[in-house]
Amino acid sequence: MNSTELLAAVRIRLDDVTIPTRVSDATIFEQASFTQTEFARATLVLYDVVASSVTANNPWLTLPSNFCVLKTVILDGLQLRPITISELDYGYFTLSTTENSTRFSNWRSVSGTPKFAVVDMYPDKIRLVPTPSANGTVSLEGYVVPADITALVSPTIPEMYHELLVSGTLLRLYSLFDVDIFDSSKAQVYGAQWYQGLAEAQNNLRTNLRRQVRLMELPRGFVFEPAKSAPPTINTSAT
Repeated sequence: MNSTELLAAVRIRLDDVTIPTRVSDATIFEQASFTQTEFARATLVLYDVVASSVTANNPWLTLPSNFCVLKTVILDGLQLRPITISELDYGYFTLSTTENSTRFSNWRSVSGTPKFAVVDMYPDKIRLVPTPSANGTVSLEGYVVPADITALVSPTIPEMYHELLVSGTLLRLYSLFDVDIFDSSKAQVYGAQWYQGLAEAQNNLRTNLRRQVRLMELPRGFVFEPAKSAPPTINTSAT
């Protein structure tokens, strides 16, 4: 389904084909774009690989603006491990041959050939660890959100989900606080189609496996403090 077909499908279901129309083309494309982005974020259906460059003595690398989940960083043919601040602070890494898991580490001051990519410091940047000591070329791989739908840019998600895209767009349109198109009952109908279809798509695409992460346990010597319970209340009123 291209942009023209999507626009026609939405207008037919809106019963809004007679000129002058109640809803503009721009509004329909806007809501369709929001729906497509929500679908891509919820299902991780779109994957992309982007080339970038690394500068010596600069640990920061800016991610493309359309990345929502970074999966892999490959620097000069070496695959870096995505990692969190907590993992590094608690010593869950090795720069020699043994993983250090017993004390805090000073990973921010180390320089050399990067082995890790810290993914939870900024929404649009990663930090390379150790700090690179030489320039290099890097490939960033991850799940992305698509470009906005316009009259010239067609939907990017797989065609099998275009009917669901129509349902999600209609849900958004009927939910707009516009006296000409707001309809809570129709929004409820298309909402049921949208959320059921979204759940089915997540199952078909195995989105839960695409979100695989490393589970981290605290190293020896560190514990989570149990929540302190409130002291019992004593009733001092007269009986």
